[in-house]
Order: sequence, then structure tokens, then C-alpha cells
Amino acid sequence: MKSESLIKSSSEFDRCLGLVLQNIRDGKFGEFDESLMTNDDCAVLLEYALDNDLATGFFIKRGAQNDVLLSRLDPKLTRKGLAFLEGKNNELPIVNQTFNIASVNNSMIGIQNNSSISVSDPFNELRERAKQECSSTDQIELNVLLEKLQEVIESGKPIEKGMFASFSDLLSKYAWLLGPIATELTKHTF
Repeated sequence: MKSESLIKSSSEFDRCLGLVLQNIRDGKFGEFDESLMTNDDCAVLLEYALDNDLATGFFIKRGAQNDVLLSRLDPKLTRKGLAFLEGKNNELPIVNQTFNIASVNNSMIGIQNNSSISVSDPFNELRERAKQECSSTDQIELNVLLEKLQEVIESGKPIEKGMFASFSDLLSKYAWLLGPIATELTKHTF
């Protein structure tokens, strides 16, 4: 039967954790003051010590009745556990860093817990939209424009004056093309 925890605050938790770690250091593994903590409290503290690399050399198992079974190999404190007892429980501070990077496409920099990168091909997206909104002759002209644009971008060649002038009628007819094309040209130029 599980008894109610006697540890009611984070300061009590730290104090009881310190007592459990002292007992490990002093060779009194698993001994605890029943006026301060229950068996389950002690198990929680020992699990915390294992999970946070404060101690090593033992296992904790829960029995069928949720009772605690301790297996001792050679219980010892780690450096982190000793630092905790000595009051030097300072974690490394989280430092906010600023990265000044000119252009990093499809990359993640910094500290992420969850992240995802969506890679899309704007040229294929334009071709798909053109299939829905443009006539077949305009689709052919648009494909020529996109191939020329893609060739310039991939080769790294500078854009020559008048290179896309022959497509002005197409671009004025389908104004929605201007935004994505300008974006791609800007990426290439700058």
C-alpha cells in the first residue's frame, strides 16, 4: 500500500536528496529517517539520483504491489553527486548566443527541442500552379522561362540585361508569377 509522501516542497526534496546521497557516501545505502520520508519517497529520490547522474551502482525495481526492490552492486556517488552535497550544485548556465550568418538555407542553428525542415522546389510549385491556371501555350512559355531562370541560378552566372525581356507579356498576364520569380532572383543576386 502506497503511503502519502512526507516531502512537500522542493527545499524538502533537496534536503532529503542530500540525506540519501550522504547515506550512499557513508555506506548506508537504503537507510533513511522514516520521520522525514516514506519508502516510496526514498525510492523516488534514489531514482532521481540515478536519472540525474548523482549516484551509480544500484538498480531500483518496482514489484507487483508497486513495492520498491533495491539491487546493490556498489553504490557510489558521482562527481555530480559529490558537488550536490558540497553545495556546488550549479548547472552550467544556459547562454543565449547570437549567430550572425549571412545566408543559411534549409538549416537549423541553435538549440532546438523539436525541429523540422520543409524543403520545397519553387520551380515545381510554379509549374503545378501553371497547369491549373495557364493555357497550354502559356505553360510552354512559362517552362522555358523557369528553365532559363533555374539555369542562371544553378550556374551562378550573372543576369544579363534583357535576359528575361521576352517574357514580359507572360509576366504581365500572370502577375502571380512575379513574387516567386523575384524571390528566387533575389536569393541568387544577394
